[in-house]
Amino acid sequence: MYVLVWTLLAACGDGKPADSGASSPTTSTGTVTSPGDADTDADADTDADADTDTDADTDTDTDTDTDETVVPGALVLNELVARNNTGIQDASGSYEDWFEVMNVSDAPVNLEGWAATDGWPVETPWVFPSEVLAPGGRVVVFADEDPDDGPLHATFRLAAEGEQLTLIDPDGVVRDQVTWGKLAADVSWARIPDGEGEWTVDPTPTPGTLNN
Repeated sequence: MYVLVWTLLAACGDGKPADSGASSPTTSTGTVTSPGDADTDADADTDADADTDTDADTDTDTDTDTDETVVPGALVLNELVARNNTGIQDASGSYEDWFEVMNVSDAPVNLEGWAATDGWPVETPWVFPSEVLAPGGRVVVFADEDPDDGPLHATFRLAAEGEQLTLIDPDGVVRDQVTWGKLAADVSWARIPDGEGEWTVDPTPTPGTLNN
Protein backbone atom coordinates (compact mmCIF):
# COMPACT_ATOMS: atom_id res chain seq x y z
CA MET A 1 0.00 0.00 0.00
CA TYR A 2 2.68 2.52 1.01
CA VAL A 3 4.72 1.63 -2.02
CA LEU A 4 1.78 2.30 -4.32
CA VAL A 5 0.98 5.69 -2.73
CA TRP A 6 4.61 6.78 -2.92
CA THR A 7 4.82 5.80 -6.55
CA LEU A 8 1.69 7.83 -7.39
CA LEU A 9 3.00 10.87 -5.51
CA ALA A 10 6.33 10.68 -7.31
CA ALA A 11 4.62 10.54 -10.68
CA CYS A 12 2.40 13.59 -9.94
CA GLY A 13 5.07 15.79 -8.36
CA ASP A 14 4.42 17.11 -4.92
CA GLY A 15 0.71 16.85 -5.40
CA LYS A 16 0.17 20.64 -5.16
CA PRO A 17 -2.10 22.34 -7.70
CA ALA A 18 -0.54 24.80 -10.19
CA ASP A 19 -0.27 28.38 -9.00
CA SER A 20 -3.08 30.24 -10.73
CA GLY A 21 -1.34 33.59 -10.19
CA ALA A 22 1.77 32.72 -12.25
CA SER A 23 1.87 33.82 -15.90
CA SER A 24 3.56 32.17 -18.85
CA PRO A 25 5.04 33.93 -21.94
CA THR A 26 2.52 34.71 -24.69
CA THR A 27 3.40 33.62 -28.21
CA SER A 28 2.01 35.85 -31.06
CA THR A 29 1.48 34.73 -34.60
CA GLY A 30 2.13 38.29 -35.82
CA THR A 31 5.36 40.34 -35.98
CA VAL A 32 6.32 42.13 -32.80
CA THR A 33 7.87 45.56 -33.53
CA SER A 34 10.08 47.07 -30.91
CA PRO A 35 10.69 50.84 -30.71
CA GLY A 36 14.08 50.22 -32.21
CA ASP A 37 12.53 48.40 -35.13
CA ALA A 38 10.03 51.22 -35.65
CA ASP A 39 12.86 53.75 -35.91
CA THR A 40 14.62 51.59 -38.42
CA ASP A 41 11.51 51.41 -40.62
CA ALA A 42 11.01 55.16 -40.40
CA ASP A 43 14.62 55.73 -41.41
CA ALA A 44 14.20 53.43 -44.36
CA ASP A 45 11.14 55.40 -45.51
CA THR A 46 13.04 58.66 -45.18
CA ASP A 47 15.89 57.31 -47.27
CA ALA A 48 13.49 56.21 -49.98
CA ASP A 49 11.97 59.72 -50.11
CA ALA A 50 15.40 61.28 -50.34
CA ASP A 51 16.33 59.00 -53.23
CA THR A 52 13.13 59.90 -55.07
CA ASP A 53 13.72 63.65 -54.69
CA THR A 54 17.32 63.33 -55.88
CA ASP A 55 16.28 61.49 -59.02
CA ALA A 56 13.63 64.10 -59.81
CA ASP A 57 16.11 66.96 -59.42
CA THR A 58 18.65 65.22 -61.63
CA ASP A 59 16.13 64.69 -64.44
CA THR A 60 14.99 68.32 -64.32
CA ASP A 61 18.53 69.69 -64.52
CA THR A 62 19.38 67.42 -67.44
CA ASP A 63 16.36 68.55 -69.46
CA THR A 64 17.15 72.21 -68.88
CA ASP A 65 20.74 71.85 -69.96
CA THR A 66 19.71 70.12 -73.17
CA ASP A 67 17.22 72.89 -74.13
CA GLU A 68 19.89 75.60 -73.74
CA THR A 69 22.75 73.82 -75.63
CA VAL A 70 24.14 75.49 -78.77
CA VAL A 71 26.34 73.19 -80.85
CA PRO A 72 28.52 75.14 -83.32
CA GLY A 73 28.12 73.96 -86.90
CA ALA A 74 28.98 74.78 -90.49
CA LEU A 75 26.58 77.73 -90.65
CA VAL A 76 26.44 80.76 -88.37
CA LEU A 77 24.32 83.88 -87.98
CA ASN A 78 26.64 86.66 -89.10
CA GLU A 79 24.79 90.00 -89.27
CA LEU A 80 21.31 91.51 -88.93
CA VAL A 81 19.42 94.78 -89.23
CA ALA A 82 16.26 95.10 -87.14
CA ARG A 83 15.16 98.51 -88.45
CA ASN A 84 15.95 98.99 -92.13
CA ASN A 85 14.85 102.44 -93.32
CA THR A 86 17.37 103.33 -96.01
CA GLY A 87 19.46 100.19 -96.61
CA ILE A 88 18.99 97.32 -99.02
CA GLN A 89 15.64 96.70 -100.70
CA ASP A 90 13.91 93.47 -101.63
CA ALA A 91 12.68 92.64 -105.14
CA SER A 92 9.53 94.73 -104.61
CA GLY A 93 11.54 97.79 -103.57
CA SER A 94 10.60 97.54 -99.88
CA TYR A 95 13.00 98.22 -97.01
CA GLU A 96 12.71 95.12 -94.86
CA ASP A 97 14.58 93.88 -91.81
CA TRP A 98 17.13 91.21 -92.68
CA PHE A 99 19.67 88.76 -91.34
CA GLU A 100 22.67 87.05 -92.89
CA VAL A 101 23.80 83.43 -92.58
CA MET A 102 27.38 82.42 -93.46
CA ASN A 103 29.06 79.09 -94.24
CA VAL A 104 32.19 79.04 -92.08
CA SER A 105 33.17 75.47 -93.00
CA ASP A 106 35.50 74.30 -95.77
CA ALA A 107 32.76 72.38 -97.62
CA PRO A 108 29.56 73.34 -99.45
CA VAL A 109 26.37 73.23 -97.37
CA ASN A 110 22.82 72.87 -98.67
CA LEU A 111 20.42 75.13 -96.74
CA GLU A 112 17.51 72.76 -97.30
CA GLY A 113 16.03 71.75 -93.94
CA TRP A 114 17.83 74.45 -91.96
CA ALA A 115 15.54 76.86 -90.11
CA ALA A 116 15.46 80.13 -88.19
CA THR A 117 13.12 81.70 -85.66
CA ASP A 118 12.83 84.63 -83.28
CA GLY A 119 10.69 82.60 -80.88
CA TRP A 120 12.65 79.45 -80.04
CA PRO A 121 11.49 76.98 -78.79
CA VAL A 122 7.84 78.13 -78.75
CA GLU A 123 7.20 79.26 -82.32
CA THR A 124 7.46 77.12 -85.42
CA PRO A 125 10.71 78.01 -87.24
CA TRP A 126 10.83 79.30 -90.80
CA VAL A 127 12.57 76.76 -93.06
CA PHE A 128 15.20 77.75 -95.64
CA PRO A 129 14.74 76.80 -99.30
CA SER A 130 17.16 74.48 -101.06
CA GLU A 131 20.26 76.53 -101.86
CA VAL A 132 23.93 75.55 -101.69
CA LEU A 133 26.37 77.83 -99.91
CA ALA A 134 29.99 77.48 -100.93
CA PRO A 135 32.70 77.73 -98.24
CA GLY A 136 32.71 81.35 -97.09
CA GLY A 137 29.40 81.95 -98.88
CA ARG A 138 26.51 83.84 -97.32
CA VAL A 139 22.79 84.37 -97.83
CA VAL A 140 20.60 87.32 -96.83
CA VAL A 141 17.07 86.60 -95.60
CA PHE A 142 14.41 89.33 -95.40
CA ALA A 143 12.59 89.12 -92.07
CA ASP A 144 9.34 90.74 -93.17
CA GLU A 145 6.74 88.17 -92.10
CA ASP A 146 5.75 87.82 -95.76
CA PRO A 147 6.92 84.48 -97.24
CA ASP A 148 4.74 85.05 -100.31
CA ASP A 149 7.25 87.70 -101.46
CA GLY A 150 9.82 85.00 -102.24
CA PRO A 151 11.73 81.96 -100.93
CA LEU A 152 14.11 84.09 -98.85
CA HIS A 153 11.39 85.98 -96.97
CA ALA A 154 10.93 84.67 -93.43
CA THR A 155 7.68 84.27 -91.53
CA PHE A 156 8.78 86.62 -88.71
CA ARG A 157 10.13 90.11 -88.17
CA LEU A 158 13.09 91.31 -86.13
CA ALA A 159 12.41 93.55 -83.13
CA ALA A 160 14.44 96.76 -83.03
CA GLU A 161 13.76 96.91 -79.28
CA GLY A 162 15.74 93.70 -78.86
CA GLU A 163 15.12 89.95 -78.98
CA GLN A 164 16.78 86.65 -79.92
CA LEU A 165 17.37 84.89 -83.24
CA THR A 166 18.07 81.14 -83.44
CA LEU A 167 19.52 78.99 -86.24
CA ILE A 168 18.55 75.29 -86.28
CA ASP A 169 19.95 72.49 -88.45
CA PRO A 170 17.81 69.84 -90.25
CA ASP A 171 18.10 67.51 -87.22
CA GLY A 172 16.62 70.11 -84.88
CA VAL A 173 19.94 70.97 -83.22
CA VAL A 174 20.48 74.63 -82.32
CA ARG A 175 23.62 75.67 -84.20
CA ASP A 176 23.75 79.38 -83.45
CA GLN A 177 21.84 81.93 -81.39
CA VAL A 178 22.20 85.68 -80.97
CA THR A 179 20.53 88.15 -78.61
CA TRP A 180 20.57 91.92 -79.01
CA GLY A 181 19.25 94.97 -77.24
CA LYS A 182 17.71 98.11 -78.69
CA LEU A 183 19.16 98.99 -82.10
CA ALA A 184 18.96 102.30 -83.95
CA ALA A 185 17.70 102.48 -87.52
CA ASP A 186 20.06 101.43 -90.30
CA VAL A 187 22.80 100.02 -88.08
CA SER A 188 23.61 96.33 -87.90
CA TRP A 189 24.41 93.86 -85.16
CA ALA A 190 27.32 91.93 -86.62
CA ARG A 191 30.17 89.52 -85.97
CA ILE A 192 33.52 91.27 -86.21
CA PRO A 193 35.84 89.74 -87.37
CA ASP A 194 33.57 88.33 -90.04
CA GLY A 195 32.08 84.92 -89.35
CA GLU A 196 33.76 84.29 -85.99
CA GLY A 197 34.08 87.44 -83.92
CA GLU A 198 32.04 88.85 -81.05
CA TRP A 199 28.76 90.56 -81.82
CA THR A 200 28.87 94.36 -81.89
CA VAL A 201 27.08 97.36 -83.39
CA ASP A 202 28.25 98.18 -86.91
CA PRO A 203 27.21 101.64 -88.19
CA THR A 204 27.78 100.48 -91.77
CA PRO A 205 25.79 97.31 -92.56
CA THR A 206 27.34 94.96 -95.12
CA PRO A 207 24.63 92.54 -96.31
CA GLY A 208 26.12 89.76 -98.43
CA THR A 209 29.69 90.97 -98.03
CA LEU A 210 32.53 90.98 -95.51
CA ASN A 211 31.83 92.53 -92.09
CA ASN A 212 34.41 95.20 -91.25
